Amino acid sequence: MGAAPVPPPEPATDRSAPGHHPRRQRGRLAGWDTEGVWLGLLTGLAATALLLLRRYHRALNLRVAEQPAVA
Repeated sequence: MGAAPVPPPEPATDRSAPGHHPRRQRGRLAGWDTEGVWLGLLTGLAATALLLLRRYHRALNLRVAEQPAVA
């Protein structure tokens, strides 16, 4: 019986490199990376909702102003 082959050591990574980010994981977004995306999407959705509600409210006011008063 022979000894099991020993795998080669993994190359050392330089964690002090300028592009290194300790929370970022290679191949997928994690942590704060996705929260910024979601915050941007929710902000855009809220702004769109406010603009649509403002437009709807103005359209209702114009429709009421055009109707003759009923005595």
